[in-house]
Amino acid sequence: MTQDIFYKKLCAEIRRKRKEAGYNQQEMADFINVTRPSYVNLELNRHSTTVYNMLLVCQLLKIEIPAFPKAFMDRRMKESFSGSAARKEKKKQRLKKTIKEASEILSKLK
Repeated sequence: MTQDIFYKKLCAEIRRKRKEAGYNQQEMADFINVTRPSYVNLELNRHSTTVYNMLLVCQLLKIEIPAFPKAFMDRRMKESFSGSAARKEKKKQRLKKTIKEASEILSKLK
């Protein structure tokens, strides 16, 4: 799954779940402390938002997202590790740290 497809699906799910839960866009915008147009752009995947805001929205709407889809991460790891062995190892360690941090954030939200 590419990053574009991941966000497109996630944003569509956010919109569907918001409607299902009976929230309007202004209520969601107020919840994450942004303007309504900014929230609309989030739902339409027109611009990125902070990870924190995305996690808040997902938590409110009870949307579980994998920290990193496995197929996406496998491909990214292969792409990322070109070059010297030392540089590869450094990139690998940074990526593992990022995965661990993201997993910890998600586990605290549950």
